[in-house]
Amino acid sequence: MFTRTPVGGLLLEDVQGWTFAVQDGVITGKFGTDAGILRIATFPSNEMPQPVTHSDCLLRAAAVAGATDPQPSDWKRSPSITGPYGSAHFDRGADRVYLWYCCRAPGVIIGTYACAADHSRTLVSRSLRTQLHCMITTAVFDRRVWGGEDELTKMLTALLGADDTAAAAEDW
Repeated sequence: MFTRTPVGGLLLEDVQGWTFAVQDGVITGKFGTDAGILRIATFPSNEMPQPVTHSDCLLRAAAVAGATDPQPSDWKRSPSITGPYGSAHFDRGADRVYLWYCCRAPGVIIGTYACAADHSRTLVSRSLRTQLHCMITTAVFDRRVWGGEDELTKMLTALLGADDTAAAAEDW
């Protein structure tokens, strides 16, 4: 099982090398000295039309990305048991913005990574985007932070607490 890092109400995998800040409910991330900027936003289910569609997710992602033309390039879409997930990119002036979205029961998670179009063609950028694809599409809501009081949340919280205790004992 992968270690998940709690950030801004989400549990993220594969965050080694990233630093995060949360401002106005949006997670911002930087990888080392890379010039690109990661933004992760969440939208609760009750704020999304039901059923959630790829088009709904793309419109929200375009807004998060600040894209004026919501027609993406290379839009990949897939269904899942919890709703649609996908990826695409937009050109925004001299920048290229990559995006990923996934649906979970509590809502939609959208991640965007913006960088200069020239930088987007580098091996470093491609490697980071592979990592970000995994990070965003495997992200889950941190039920403890979102205030879940149901039996499943209580069980998951207990399991996470046991995992945290075991990890602390290994570090000792």
